[in-house]
Amino acid sequence: MIKLLLPGGWDFGEPQSVLVKCAARGLIGADRKALEKRAGERFVAELPEFRRAKDEEIVHMIAMGAEEAYSSNRNGDGFREPHLKNSHDTFRKYAKPFRDHRNHSTDPHYGRVIQSSYHEPMRRVELLVGYNGGPESITQNGGRLADLELEKLASSTDLPVSMSCRVSHDICSGCGNKARSRAEYCDHNSNCKYGGLKAHIAETFEDGHTLHADNPDPKFFDISYVPKPADRIAYALGTLYKAASADWTPYARYHCSGAGLAEDLDLRLPETLWPDLGRDCSGRLKLAAELAQAERRIGDERSWALAWHPSLRSSLTPLPGLPPEQLFGALLAEKVALDLREFATVLTGDSKQAAAALPEVARHLPGIYGRLEGTEALGRVPLAGLYECDFVSPAARKWAAKLAAVRRLDQVSAAARVRSAVFHGATEPACTKAAAVIDRNEQCGAARLAQAYAGYQLALLDQYPRNHEFPFAATLLTAATVLPWT
Repeated sequence: MIKLLLPGGWDFGEPQSVLVKCAARGLIGADRKALEKRAGERFVAELPEFRRAKDEEIVHMIAMGAEEAYSSNRNGDGFREPHLKNSHDTFRKYAKPFRDHRNHSTDPHYGRVIQSSYHEPMRRVELLVGYNGGPESITQNGGRLADLELEKLASSTDLPVSMSCRVSHDICSGCGNKARSRAEYCDHNSNCKYGGLKAHIAETFEDGHTLHADNPDPKFFDISYVPKPADRIAYALGTLYKAASADWTPYARYHCSGAGLAEDLDLRLPETLWPDLGRDCSGRLKLAAELAQAERRIGDERSWALAWHPSLRSSLTPLPGLPPEQLFGALLAEKVALDLREFATVLTGDSKQAAAALPEVARHLPGIYGRLEGTEALGRVPLAGLYECDFVSPAARKWAAKLAAVRRLDQVSAAARVRSAVFHGATEPACTKAAAVIDRNEQCGAARLAQAYAGYQLALLDQYPRNHEFPFAATLLTAATVLPWT
């Protein structure tokens, strides 16, 4: 589960970020005393020896406070002192200064995290961050010029930064319920005496308790400058719901949770925090990331979606009466791409049963790669064993070979299918609408089948060489999920 921690989530009574004066000879004299006054002598004494570029600007940040001293933050997330002591160093290991939570390896960063520390007397996590102020620091740290950040600090205005972390689960402070996702949050039907996190997170009750989620062993991976944070409610909802929208009121409370904000802003784990799922799954995690990117640009490729038109389904010849693992093994060996209806037919062996399930399954397909990307969900893809068949019978190979000519992902085969679809009078489809909220770990029957189809597509794409035609194959395969015919 990913959490977003907003600017001003805790009230420390002082600016969250301040510039640290540092002479060319290092942190000495009055500059050192000024930092000791804010961060404490221990923080300064434990600073590692670091090389500061002449134009690098050093910033001291207060990241978060321990729950025992500061309670939870305004979005209902709490971090206990032992966990902060053990985990604060993940800022230095994984985090960099980004903008707007674009934190993947291909996204630009604007400096480095020099030091993280748990300030015992003040019971909070503090950071020393170096921002790129010119060409020398860019050469040293990589990334780009942090012009917006330094302009903000130079004007004596607090730098609005929000942070992100990943936890395996969180724990309700009211009933102790452990949840791996928002879908598992307690509610009014559970034993939580406060009504559950799902509807009442961050509310304070008559007994003085503020209902929140404890976050054990967090891994912090993002420090992002947010140019226009506004107040916390506007920041949480402004880009998601307009005040005049009819949807604003019912969802206002839900969107105050850190997990809800992270999902709505589509925050993703950087590659450095992807789980170790073995060699095959690790490769497919990268494929899922690429297909998640293809999902976002698929609107420019809608004409190619005609390659999946229903008029072409007659190419799926009768099944040869073999078990599904044999059939899928043959399909992958021959690099045959199936659409959703064909996939369900092969899986169940019953075209009528498959057709009945398609509308609900198709609802879960848009965004499926984004919900799998960089998460343990890929390691739990249902029916993944179907795609790891070591032996494929000659009968299955012969059956799959008949489909290969018209179901491969190369441009020649796709163009032929598009011409055939146009001949049958097909028109470009509209995008299938996803449900209002599709949870990253939702496990209903339709969601599981959608995940199984995504797993098949990743296993199929894994068969294609990484050459100049690979981006086209990825885009064409994505069209089957974003623009499915049901």
